[in-house]
Amino acid sequence: MAKTKSILFIFKNLTLVASLLLSAVIQAKDVILVTPSSSPIDVRGTYASALLIQALSHSKPKHYNVVFSPPMNEARAEKQMHLGRNVHVMWAAARVEWENTLIAVKQPLLKGLLGKRVFFINKNKQNLFSIIRNINELKKLRLGTGHVWSITRIFENNQFNLVTSSSYEGLFKMLAKDRFDYFPRGVNEILEEFATRKEMYPNMAIEQDIVLKTDLPVYYYVTPASPEIAKDIEVGLAAIIKNGTFDKLFDQHFSQLQTSLQLTNRKVFKLTSPHKD
Repeated sequence: MAKTKSILFIFKNLTLVASLLLSAVIQAKDVILVTPSSSPIDVRGTYASALLIQALSHSKPKHYNVVFSPPMNEARAEKQMHLGRNVHVMWAAARVEWENTLIAVKQPLLKGLLGKRVFFINKNKQNLFSIIRNINELKKLRLGTGHVWSITRIFENNQFNLVTSSSYEGLFKMLAKDRFDYFPRGVNEILEEFATRKEMYPNMAIEQDIVLKTDLPVYYYVTPASPEIAKDIEVGLAAIIKNGTFDKLFDQHFSQLQTSLQLTNRKVFKLTSPHKD
């Protein structure tokens, strides 16, 4: 009888250990794949990736290992996520049609920065922009933008003169070849983009006098195959907003933009948008 009890005790303990080990294995398999940059020198995802890591670290008791998927554009990422393949999460500007295919975690990540647009231009064209008095005069010039970008829909609806491309890096080359007059970028993007490309495009400059302003929130989008991940991101974001981590990380990345780009000294042209940021 004592021997039977001893065997049962050992069995129960082995079962407990096995259960704990299995739990650890399951937790270790919870991996978020974040859509990476559009090119090897594209560093725009640094902030969104760091923010995601912080959010998920505050979504206990689950533990996530945030890793990057192979490079892919938004259209491919959306398709893969809709099918539940390869990519679980991406950060992107709001897009109405994605509401039916992906789960949007509707906490804006950039506090309106992506909707504030300043331009890349060729150095010899600054005078062309300095004399512009209103948005209708600006619309006469050729604007370069991505073919399927969310901001492009806004430019179209506001009747800008567009030249589009499916290639992010290709737009810099097109500007250098004078295929269009200006290339609007989010104020959160343009300084790092300039720093990494100024030697490749020595005639490229940041326009000094104008800023476009529209509503263009940035969200995390999650594959519908993993709704629990969307919920954990939502909970984690709420936690880091409450404890101040969100604001601290935001300030670390973007606190100098107002001064560096002299935003308060620019003419502001407002664009209508279907979104609210």
